[in-house]
Formats: sequence, C-alpha cells, structure tokens
Amino acid sequence: MATLYASVDGYASDLPDERMRWVTDQIGDDVSAFGLTQLRAADTLLLGRVTYEAYARYWPLAADDDPEFAALMNDIAKVVVSRTLRDEDVTWRNTRVARGDLAEEVSALKRAPGRDIAVAGSVELVASLVARGLLDRLQLEMLPVVLGASGGRAIFDGYDRTSLRLVDTTVLDNRVVVLDYQPLPDGGAGDDRKEERERQSS
Repeated sequence: MATLYASVDGYASDLPDERMRWVTDQIGDDVSAFGLTQLRAADTLLLGRVTYEAYARYWPLAADDDPEFAALMNDIAKVVVSRTLRDEDVTWRNTRVARGDLAEEVSALKRAPGRDIAVAGSVELVASLVARGLLDRLQLEMLPVVLGASGGRAIFDGYDRTSLRLVDTTVLDNRVVVLDYQPLPDGGAGDDRKEERERQSS
C-alpha cells in the first residue's frame, strides 16, 4: 500500500524552500494515529532514493519529538529502490538497497511471508509500481491546501490513463480526507460497467 500526501490541486510536494509546511501544519491527532496504525500493519517500508535520504536525516534524530513513530520507522525493514546509492551511502539501520529489476524485487517481497509492504512518499516509485501492476492500494491524504505556484511535483506526472476503484474514504481531524483507491488493470473501467449491468439484470 502506498500513501501520498496531496494538495487539492494535485501536488505531492512543494518547492524546496517551502519545506512541506503545508503538510506538517495539518497533522493533527487523527492523522498521526492513522499513520501509526498503517505503520504497525507493515513490516517492510519501500522507498525511493529522495524520500529515503530525507527520512534518513530526520527519523534517527526524532525520538524526542515523536518517540513511538520514530521507533517504528527506525526499526522497520527498509528497502530503497535506487541504481545510484552505494551500500556505504546507506547508514539508516535495517536498510538495504534494491538495484535489480523493480518487478522482480517487489514480486519477491510480496511472496515473502510477513505483514504489509508500505510505500511512503516516493512519487516516482509509486508511478512505476502502478504502471507495472505491482501496487495493490493507493491512498491519497488530501489536505485542504491549494499550492498553486508553490507546487512542486504533481502526483500523477507521467502517468498513462489509469483506472482506480474507490475502496474507502476517511475524514481525519475534520479536514484531511483519505481517498483509498485500488489501481485496476487495463480495462478496469469497463469491468466496473459490466459488473453494474450484471447487478441491474439480476
């Protein structure tokens, strides 16, 4: 399952000097508890290089600010998808670099026994997983913010046409809406119409 923060106008990040304050200013008790529940359900965290580098700088030093979440983040097994990171570049504990074919790496992780595989941030990685049919769920945490000119990376940059099925919605802290989607294979929209026709005729 991948989880991405999203602005109302479709951005997953802002410009570097903004430092993601549009996200941190909106994180209340419900959002924090939701994130903890998701992280406890996983035993592997899959990350792209940029997200890994940001997390590796922050979470090892965050025990005083958010001890429970920091402990989970630091202890969980982490797999970084990167062709440029060297083993000596990876200093965050319980982390390894996956340099091989993405489909083979992720398929092997999914076949292994254990709990969920979580993907946090890593917009380019999420796009690659969706394109290859490797992502089971995509959660967008929609924050009531329009980034406009300060928007950085758009969530769906580079996507081909993709069908999604809405599985669930959750409202957190009376302002953040979680849209929980299941990516569908090609023709998914047609499959939905077929199911609707079958229901109507039964």
